[in-house]
Amino acid sequence: MPKLNFFSKSSSKSSKKKTKNGDKDKVVKKLVDPNMMLKSQHLASPPSDPPMIRDFKLPPELPEYVKIMEHTTLMDKYTSSKYVSCSISVNFTTLTINYSMSGRQYSIPLINVNEVRTGLRALNCKEFKLAKHALRERAFTILHGKAFKLKQLCLVASSPDEAKAWSIGIWAHTRFVKPDLYSTNILQRAFLNEDWQELSGGSEAINLKVLKNWLVKINRKLTVKELKDFMEVVSKYSTNALNEPEFQELYHNLLDNALVTEYFSQFSSLSSKSAMTPEDVQRFYHEEQSENVTIEFCRKVISIYGNGQENIPLSLFVEFLHSTDNHIWQPAHDRVYQDMHYPLACYFIASSHNTYLLGDQFKSESSVEAYIRCLRDGCRCLEIDTWDGNGEPIVYHGHTLTSRIKFKDVVVAIDEHAFDTSDYPIILSIEDHCSLANQQRMAREFVHAFGRKLIIAPLDDCNERERNCYPSPEQLRGRIIIKHKKLVSDSDEAYSRRLEDDLSFSKKNDYLKIRDDYDNSWSRNYFVLTEKKLVIADDVENGGNDDDDDDD
Repeated sequence: MPKLNFFSKSSSKSSKKKTKNGDKDKVVKKLVDPNMMLKSQHLASPPSDPPMIRDFKLPPELPEYVKIMEHTTLMDKYTSSKYVSCSISVNFTTLTINYSMSGRQYSIPLINVNEVRTGLRALNCKEFKLAKHALRERAFTILHGKAFKLKQLCLVASSPDEAKAWSIGIWAHTRFVKPDLYSTNILQRAFLNEDWQELSGGSEAINLKVLKNWLVKINRKLTVKELKDFMEVVSKYSTNALNEPEFQELYHNLLDNALVTEYFSQFSSLSSKSAMTPEDVQRFYHEEQSENVTIEFCRKVISIYGNGQENIPLSLFVEFLHSTDNHIWQPAHDRVYQDMHYPLACYFIASSHNTYLLGDQFKSESSVEAYIRCLRDGCRCLEIDTWDGNGEPIVYHGHTLTSRIKFKDVVVAIDEHAFDTSDYPIILSIEDHCSLANQQRMAREFVHAFGRKLIIAPLDDCNERERNCYPSPEQLRGRIIIKHKKLVSDSDEAYSRRLEDDLSFSKKNDYLKIRDDYDNSWSRNYFVLTEKKLVIADDVENGGNDDDDDDD
């Protein structure tokens, strides 16, 4: 899940920085000014889970929901152009959502599920374009994928109760709610189980030919003789076929690195040097890792990663060292753990540039989904580029081929998801290209959507003028700040540099034709000319849509 230490107090150890005149840097000096470091309280901020986890309670009906999802169910799957009937179920052994339609099979790993939407929020998804408003009680959308642009699995169940069971049941088994389901050893078992089912096709054993094809999939090259040698080590009955336990043992042997195993064998007290006892694991931690761990901790490691054995084989111990259970990251820091009572300017803030774009800044899609994704990934400062549209403000990268979205839709999406992952404030950075009339519309939209969450005056418990500092993140919990720059001085160097890099500040944009020297053909291309560079898009006549409706 996204790391939730969205703000971290900046260091002020760089006070030795000098200017050309030999004086201490005024900016650094200001950072260590006692007036700037006034705390709103003298208490540490208590660690807390993100609201989307904290506010979700596992229902007592969850076991019943699991049974419903394990059985194949008929639903309607929607895309932007059609809807078809599909059969869908969840395999909780392999941790996958499996569905089939039109004779094709699809699978979505539960670990890739980022969000589940229901009701009107589900119907607002792009793929639900053909769905009717009356379906809102039975509709839900599963957003999934590894890329920034998430895929949408838009479904309509046969009843509201079935939709409720699926939407709650899926979310309850995501990595956000149940991270323990996705520890390294569990994912590995799920991977091996899924591969075994695919390779065996329901039979009790798989032969050498099937294994040879499987090695290509896992990117391991072996000759037939080498594979037979590996099979002979694990097979108890035949060197030509393996059952499921033997297949799993083969996998672990294939991962074994002789040099690594030889190094760790020096910690084994057994004569065979093939495994480590709990005492051996403890000695490894003490001598190699400089960590003092209890013998109970070592026994727990062996119970989880040792495949039920009293001692852990060296190959499995190496796997443990690469697992999330032995990660350098401290799990306690998955949540905000810093003191959040210093002024807002004392913290680094996770920020996003051109937040509305799902791809490049030249011809990609603008979408409210980009704002939702950034918010759920932990961003607390978002950018909105506003331009005059047809009677209302719109958001897009000006003077480019990026698509356009309504400003009011962006504001509504931000309001719905602003505090999914954190209670700390949202900062909206407005790059305003609108007329005065549309600026007034924007102000009304902000007030209407955000209400009391919007900061429009100094806080009652923080007189900014007298304190000469910003309020703290703690004081700004649940609030939204508008950052807007109306007028720009010609001497503003930082802003001038941005004008050079940002395509929306172009000198000219239009279409031109370019001749291909290879075949003398001409292509029509869109270009943007800025102060210092010329940017040309690919052939706009022959360019296709990169979107793929297929699932994982």
